[in-house]
Amino acid sequence: MELHHEFTVPVPAADAWRILTNLEQLAPCLPGAQLTEVEGEIYRGQVKVKVGPIVAQFKGQASFVTRDDTGYTASLKAEGVEFDSVK
Repeated sequence: MELHHEFTVPVPAADAWRILTNLEQLAPCLPGAQLTEVEGEIYRGQVKVKVGPIVAQFKGQASFVTRDDTGYTASLKAEGVEFDSVK
C-alpha cells in the first residue's frame, strides 16, 4: 500500500520539518498510534485503524529510506502484521 498526503501548516518549513521527522515527537499526534521502541534508526510501535465498522490493529516497524533535510523530502518504509482485530 502506498499512502500520499499533502497539507499546509503556518510555520517556517524548517520548524515543521524538525517535528515531522522526529517520529518520537510525532507519534502521539497520530490517533491510534503508539511508539513502543526506538533502536537506532528503527522505530517500532502499533497503530489501531478504524474504517467504518472494521477495526484493525497492526504492530510493526518503520525507518527512513531517504531523507533530504535541505529539500524537505523523505520516504519511510513501514512493515507490520495485524493482531488482535475486531471485525
